[in-house]
Amino acid sequence: MNTELDRLKREYASLYPYLYRYVAYRVPRREDAEDVVSDVFLSAVAKLGEFDPTQGSLKQWLTGFARFKVLAYWRARRPAIPLDELFEIPDPTFATKILGRLNRELEARHILRGLNAEAKALLAMRYEDDLTYQEIADALGQEACAVRQRFSRLHRALKIASSEPSL
Repeated sequence: MNTELDRLKREYASLYPYLYRYVAYRVPRREDAEDVVSDVFLSAVAKLGEFDPTQGSLKQWLTGFARFKVLAYWRARRPAIPLDELFEIPDPTFATKILGRLNRELEARHILRGLNAEAKALLAMRYEDDLTYQEIADALGQEACAVRQRFSRLHRALKIASSEPSL
Protein backbone atom coordinates (compact mmCIF):
# COMPACT_ATOMS: atom_id res chain seq x y z
CA MET A 1 0.00 0.00 0.00
CA ASN A 2 2.86 2.38 0.74
CA THR A 3 4.05 2.23 -2.86
CA GLU A 4 0.56 3.10 -4.10
CA LEU A 5 0.26 5.91 -1.55
CA ASP A 6 3.62 7.26 -2.68
CA ARG A 7 2.45 7.03 -6.29
CA LEU A 8 -0.75 8.89 -5.43
CA LYS A 9 1.29 11.61 -3.69
CA ARG A 10 3.61 11.92 -6.70
CA GLU A 11 0.76 12.13 -9.22
CA TYR A 12 -1.53 14.33 -7.09
CA ALA A 13 -0.40 17.54 -8.81
CA SER A 14 -1.51 16.25 -12.22
CA LEU A 15 -4.54 14.27 -11.03
CA TYR A 16 -6.18 17.06 -9.03
CA PRO A 17 -6.71 19.47 -11.99
CA TYR A 18 -8.08 16.65 -14.13
CA LEU A 19 -10.51 15.47 -11.42
CA TYR A 20 -11.51 19.04 -10.63
CA ARG A 21 -12.40 19.69 -14.29
CA TYR A 22 -14.31 16.42 -14.42
CA VAL A 23 -16.33 17.26 -11.28
CA ALA A 24 -16.73 21.00 -11.94
CA TYR A 25 -18.37 20.24 -15.28
CA ARG A 26 -20.99 18.20 -13.43
CA VAL A 27 -21.36 20.17 -10.16
CA PRO A 28 -22.39 23.82 -10.51
CA ARG A 29 -20.89 25.48 -7.42
CA ARG A 30 -17.10 25.78 -7.17
CA GLU A 31 -17.11 25.07 -3.43
CA ASP A 32 -19.18 21.91 -3.91
CA ALA A 33 -16.90 20.72 -6.71
CA GLU A 34 -13.86 21.21 -4.46
CA ASP A 35 -15.59 19.25 -1.69
CA VAL A 36 -16.44 16.41 -4.06
CA VAL A 37 -12.84 16.20 -5.31
CA SER A 38 -11.61 16.14 -1.70
CA ASP A 39 -14.03 13.28 -1.00
CA VAL A 40 -12.67 11.45 -4.04
CA PHE A 41 -9.12 11.59 -2.69
CA LEU A 42 -10.21 10.65 0.85
CA SER A 43 -12.10 7.62 -0.46
CA ALA A 44 -9.21 6.67 -2.70
CA VAL A 45 -6.70 6.78 0.16
CA ALA A 46 -9.05 4.68 2.31
CA LYS A 47 -9.37 2.05 -0.46
CA LEU A 48 -5.86 2.28 -1.90
CA GLY A 49 -5.29 -1.37 -1.07
CA GLU A 50 -7.98 -2.28 -3.63
CA PHE A 51 -6.26 -0.46 -6.51
CA ASP A 52 -5.04 -2.90 -9.15
CA PRO A 53 -2.76 -1.31 -11.77
CA THR A 54 -3.39 -4.23 -14.11
CA GLN A 55 -7.06 -3.19 -14.32
CA GLY A 56 -6.34 0.39 -15.38
CA SER A 57 -4.46 3.55 -14.55
CA LEU A 58 -4.67 5.48 -11.31
CA LYS A 59 -6.42 8.26 -13.25
CA GLN A 60 -9.12 5.85 -14.45
CA TRP A 61 -9.56 4.43 -10.96
CA LEU A 62 -9.99 7.91 -9.47
CA THR A 63 -12.41 8.88 -12.24
CA GLY A 64 -14.60 5.99 -11.09
CA PHE A 65 -14.62 7.45 -7.58
CA ALA A 66 -15.42 10.89 -9.02
CA ARG A 67 -18.32 9.51 -11.04
CA PHE A 68 -19.76 7.87 -7.92
CA LYS A 69 -19.26 10.99 -5.77
CA VAL A 70 -20.97 13.23 -8.36
CA LEU A 71 -23.94 10.86 -8.43
CA ALA A 72 -24.08 10.90 -4.63
CA TYR A 73 -23.92 14.70 -4.67
CA TRP A 74 -26.99 14.95 -6.91
CA ARG A 75 -28.91 12.24 -5.09
CA ALA A 76 -28.45 14.16 -1.84
CA ARG A 77 -30.02 17.29 -3.34
CA ARG A 78 -33.65 17.42 -4.19
CA PRO A 79 -34.79 20.56 -5.93
CA ALA A 80 -36.99 22.76 -3.81
CA ILE A 81 -39.05 25.44 -5.51
CA PRO A 82 -40.62 28.09 -3.27
CA LEU A 83 -44.37 28.39 -3.79
CA ASP A 84 -43.99 32.11 -4.58
CA GLU A 85 -41.96 31.22 -7.69
CA LEU A 86 -44.52 28.72 -8.91
CA PHE A 87 -47.09 31.44 -9.44
CA GLU A 88 -44.89 34.18 -10.89
CA ILE A 89 -45.82 35.45 -14.33
CA PRO A 90 -42.89 34.80 -16.70
CA ASP A 91 -41.56 37.54 -18.93
CA PRO A 92 -43.23 37.76 -22.36
CA THR A 93 -40.23 36.33 -24.23
CA PHE A 94 -40.00 33.30 -21.96
CA ALA A 95 -41.99 30.99 -24.28
CA THR A 96 -39.94 32.03 -27.32
CA LYS A 97 -36.67 31.41 -25.47
CA ILE A 98 -37.84 28.02 -24.23
CA LEU A 99 -39.08 26.96 -27.67
CA GLY A 100 -35.78 28.01 -29.28
CA ARG A 101 -33.80 26.09 -26.70
CA LEU A 102 -36.07 23.06 -27.07
CA ASN A 103 -35.69 23.12 -30.87
CA ARG A 104 -31.88 23.25 -30.58
CA GLU A 105 -31.90 20.41 -28.05
CA LEU A 106 -34.18 18.26 -30.20
CA GLU A 107 -31.99 18.89 -33.25
CA ALA A 108 -28.87 17.95 -31.26
CA ARG A 109 -30.54 14.77 -29.99
CA HIS A 110 -31.62 13.89 -33.53
CA ILE A 111 -28.07 14.32 -34.80
CA LEU A 112 -26.50 12.44 -31.87
CA ARG A 113 -28.97 9.59 -32.27
CA GLY A 114 -27.47 8.95 -35.71
CA LEU A 115 -23.95 8.54 -34.31
CA ASN A 116 -22.46 5.20 -33.36
CA ALA A 117 -21.31 4.47 -29.80
CA GLU A 118 -17.65 5.08 -30.68
CA ALA A 119 -18.35 8.57 -32.02
CA LYS A 120 -20.44 9.42 -28.95
CA ALA A 121 -17.64 8.20 -26.67
CA LEU A 122 -15.09 10.33 -28.54
CA LEU A 123 -17.29 13.42 -28.22
CA ALA A 124 -17.79 12.76 -24.50
CA MET A 125 -14.06 12.32 -23.91
CA ARG A 126 -13.24 15.54 -25.73
CA TYR A 127 -16.07 17.88 -24.76
CA GLU A 128 -17.42 16.55 -21.47
CA ASP A 129 -14.24 15.22 -19.89
CA ASP A 130 -12.13 17.95 -21.55
CA LEU A 131 -9.38 15.54 -22.60
CA THR A 132 -6.79 16.65 -25.14
CA TYR A 133 -6.28 14.76 -28.39
CA GLN A 134 -3.09 13.32 -26.90
CA GLU A 135 -4.90 12.10 -23.76
CA ILE A 136 -7.61 10.50 -25.90
CA ALA A 137 -4.96 8.89 -28.10
CA ASP A 138 -3.19 7.51 -25.01
CA ALA A 139 -6.46 6.11 -23.66
CA LEU A 140 -7.25 4.46 -27.00
CA GLY A 141 -3.71 3.31 -27.69
CA GLN A 142 -3.49 5.35 -30.90
CA GLU A 143 -1.44 8.20 -32.30
CA ALA A 144 -2.66 11.75 -31.62
CA CYS A 145 -2.70 12.56 -35.36
CA ALA A 146 -5.06 9.62 -35.97
CA VAL A 147 -7.40 10.90 -33.25
CA ARG A 148 -7.32 14.42 -34.75
CA GLN A 149 -8.21 12.94 -38.14
CA ARG A 150 -11.16 11.04 -36.62
CA PHE A 151 -12.40 14.27 -35.03
CA SER A 152 -12.02 16.11 -38.31
CA ARG A 153 -14.20 13.55 -40.05
CA LEU A 154 -16.67 13.52 -37.17
CA HIS A 155 -16.97 17.32 -37.16
CA ARG A 156 -17.51 17.30 -40.92
CA ALA A 157 -20.28 14.69 -40.55
CA LEU A 158 -21.90 16.68 -37.72
CA LYS A 159 -21.81 19.87 -39.79
CA ILE A 160 -23.49 18.11 -42.71
CA ALA A 161 -26.09 16.53 -40.41
CA SER A 162 -26.91 19.86 -38.76
CA SER A 163 -27.48 21.54 -42.11
CA GLU A 164 -29.93 18.86 -43.30
CA PRO A 165 -33.61 19.68 -42.70
CA SER A 166 -35.15 17.79 -39.78
CA LEU A 167 -38.19 15.64 -40.29
